[in-house]
Amino acid sequence: MTEFRWRSPGETLYIVLRDNPFFLWMKLIPIGVLSLSGFGWLLFEAFTAEKDAFIWIVLALLALSLGIVFSVWDILAWRNEYFALTKDRVLVQKLLIGLMESRQETPIPAILSVGMSTSLAGRLLGYGRVTARSYTGNLALDRIPDADLVMKYLDHRRSYLQAELNRQEKEAMQSMLEQRLHPGQAKNIPSAPSQNSTNLPINYYGDSFSDLLAKFFRLRAEKDGAIIYHTHWMMLLVKQLIPNLLLIASIVLFLLRFLDVFTLNASLIYATAILVAITGWAWWFYQYVDWRNDVYIITPDQVVDVDQRPLGHENRRAAPLKNIQMVDYRRNGIVAMALNFGTVRIQIGNEELTFDNVYNPAVVQTEIFNHFREFNDRARKMDRNRMTEWFATYDQLREQKKDENSSQNE
Repeated sequence: MTEFRWRSPGETLYIVLRDNPFFLWMKLIPIGVLSLSGFGWLLFEAFTAEKDAFIWIVLALLALSLGIVFSVWDILAWRNEYFALTKDRVLVQKLLIGLMESRQETPIPAILSVGMSTSLAGRLLGYGRVTARSYTGNLALDRIPDADLVMKYLDHRRSYLQAELNRQEKEAMQSMLEQRLHPGQAKNIPSAPSQNSTNLPINYYGDSFSDLLAKFFRLRAEKDGAIIYHTHWMMLLVKQLIPNLLLIASIVLFLLRFLDVFTLNASLIYATAILVAITGWAWWFYQYVDWRNDVYIITPDQVVDVDQRPLGHENRRAAPLKNIQMVDYRRNGIVAMALNFGTVRIQIGNEELTFDNVYNPAVVQTEIFNHFREFNDRARKMDRNRMTEWFATYDQLREQKKDENSSQNE
């Protein structure tokens, strides 16, 4: 059974669909034909060759092995690319082992409409394209089987969640009003459950060597209720490459003169080495401060991108959590996959914020969604309290008016 590591223990998984198997076979059949044809031809050459038969056998086995490797690669790629629908989000997961990983997801309440399209080939083979539309972005589910049923189920789930949310809000509002207006007679009506109970688990740091390095460089920190991310330490090494080379050059220069490899004036060589070392250290420290000042922040009500130059200008971009429509992440390349860093893209209204080159982008994406849920819970609670105050004030004014009318009648 496939392990969906992104799913929390309490998150119900309704649908998991992969590309129509037809597209997998379209890749496997040519590979199989070429591999088996090459294997058969090379094996025939081995049996008919008067000499070097062993080389032909090795080449035949190599052709067969390459066919098996590419076939397994395509099967794994097909299995690792899927669409999933849970009780409160819809996502598309893609993974090419060692090359690329991405996950695009959006909360179901943020979906405005659901559409489906298909071609003649799609109708004949039973696949289509389902698109979940939000305010600014579309989540496309390509070449999935039974696209019409998926569209209907997704639309049903969206409508059901909206109706359930309205019902819970109504019950919570009724309970609060009765407690406010008639404290001694209030019925025990449960309030709307918080979405925080379905928050996804956070495990940013583990026990691997990469996690230990992430802890050492403090790539994630919490301060005053905000979560602060720094770019991956690899970005720091890239920034400090030239300063480090200067420091190494100063040491080499000093050692070469100390060992009398150079016959130039010792004072000149040592002074040059010291000057290069001072320049290298100053540049090294500047790049470190520049790396440290570039942060991404998740606060209780917004996401912030801060780019600050040492002794220079500060560029700050912020957007409210309430307008989040879509969050996805991507890890591109062997280095990013091996060191587990990538870019998280956040679509907020007409704005797009990116957390570039952050460590463990899948967890960063999860934390953004958790803050999004918590913000919505707080906003709904504040709205209920505000409405309760209005109704209570209205009830007081009505009672005062009733008392005034009674006094006038007397």
